[in-house]
Amino acid sequence: MPIDGIPLINDYEDPSLARKRPATEQAALRQILRNQLTPCNYSGVIVGCLVFRVPVGCWFKEVETSKTNEGPVDASPSFIENNRVRGASLLVFESKSSALARSIERTVMANYSNPSQLPDLTSQEVEQAFDSFDDELKLDPGKRIQAESFHRELTTRLKVDQIISSTFLQGSFARKTMLKPLRDIDKVVILDPRHAHLFTDVGGSALAAELVETALQGYYPNATCSRTRHSIQMDLGSDTFSFDVVPAYEADDGTTDVMIIDLKSGGWERSNTRTLIDVVAERNKTCDGLFIHQVRFVKHWSRHVLADRLPGLHVEAIAFACVDQPIGHAEAVARIFAYGAQLLSQRSTYADPTGVDELSSKISDVDRGYARQAFASASDRASQALALDEAGNHDAAIATWMSIFGEPFSDGKPVGGDYLRRLGAGAAVSTGIVTSTPRTTPTRAWAPR
Repeated sequence: MPIDGIPLINDYEDPSLARKRPATEQAALRQILRNQLTPCNYSGVIVGCLVFRVPVGCWFKEVETSKTNEGPVDASPSFIENNRVRGASLLVFESKSSALARSIERTVMANYSNPSQLPDLTSQEVEQAFDSFDDELKLDPGKRIQAESFHRELTTRLKVDQIISSTFLQGSFARKTMLKPLRDIDKVVILDPRHAHLFTDVGGSALAAELVETALQGYYPNATCSRTRHSIQMDLGSDTFSFDVVPAYEADDGTTDVMIIDLKSGGWERSNTRTLIDVVAERNKTCDGLFIHQVRFVKHWSRHVLADRLPGLHVEAIAFACVDQPIGHAEAVARIFAYGAQLLSQRSTYADPTGVDELSSKISDVDRGYARQAFASASDRASQALALDEAGNHDAAIATWMSIFGEPFSDGKPVGGDYLRRLGAGAAVSTGIVTSTPRTTPTRAWAPR
């Protein structure tokens, strides 16, 4: 049963079909479904062997009849109308749906006009386990307060000396997607107008870096300062913070962009980092405050499984591309894993959440292939966890999630070792199991145009 000529997925016949479909068809199908469901004008959507749940009050737009492993589905207007009047809902018949079809199902359901009438997709036990996991990943509140206090102190000093006019924090700390421990903080400093000539002077970016670096060394003589392409890195000690201080000017062209130093080119580079902060904050608001927590879950997994092969901003971009409604943590994480496996294929491209900076071309083919394999493996395991939870086997579902995320993920109860052994623990890429804490390189979200 094609929609607009695109053949749909029949997961009952081929559970692996999702990963074989071209990314262009996948994207087109998702967009078609979104368009048809805004506002709600479908009460039933049949995709392969999947029949999406029907909330009470939706009206029907006829689709072709399909079959499931339990017999034919009557998709006639009279059948839907009779069920609507009775207050009934059609259910998903096929429980072995692939990660992509499951993701499409959730997208459709989330676009209904009255999602409160839909049943919970994951159990309270699993969601509580994710909440406990979230507590393990949060920054220490005291450390956050210390970092913000230091940020304000440094801002005051630079303003008093008329080096800068204003500052703001950027990066994962500002977007609230940073994982503990709190260490590297990015700070943009807008140079005072008296230094405006540096923007056009030959070698002006290097002179701006020298101006700021000299001030930092004077304020904090025990700190270690070094220059990167876009910043002066000030390390206050291994047991405290490191600030990347980015000299910049306002773009002054009607945008909120800034022009940051580029010591590699010797000039200045446009950055829409404020926009990046804003769009992530807006997405988090749209998702009822859940989005940043769901990003952190997958960033934690990526840090331990992929190390520096996939920078953190890439994980945020993948999550941003597929989580745009309030959905439970388990559903969101499964969707991110499934979508990541698609976007990391060699045929796909993806950009940062602003849509400006193409990220997919910034990692090597080897690292991209490694990451795609890891995401696909984690996606398969996440689908198992969802299926176990839907079947009522909550402890086994939690154990499966734990096999993905490692010991920080737990509902507070001991997990049976026999069950974990049956999961077949092995290499990180083949199973997605967290086994160690390798070195990771933070990603700088300069997001230049």
